[in-house]
Amino acid sequence: MGEARPMFAFAGRLLAVCRRATARDDLEQLRQTQGECAELIAVIQDYSRGRASRARVTAEMADVLVLIAQWSLREGSEAMRRALDHSLDRLESVLRGERG
Repeated sequence: MGEARPMFAFAGRLLAVCRRATARDDLEQLRQTQGECAELIAVIQDYSRGRASRARVTAEMADVLVLIAQWSLREGSEAMRRALDHSLDRLESVLRGERG
């Protein structure tokens, strides 16, 4: 399993490019994200059947990550921080064996 830290080393570039590429309206942004998520789901299915490489899964995840970063810029850092805190709280509860 790869180390998580290097993924965040490019955060500055990710945000700079995403600021320039963010869709003009919410619905367009969500449709783009929906399409990329569908591609990711298909590749995960292919991977589970031995028809796609780990690299292909990673490439599709990167596409989804870019669109999530774009949405984060639209939504605002405080709103995204609150949403991430909530998700991390749920994950920590699961790790402790608690039920949500």
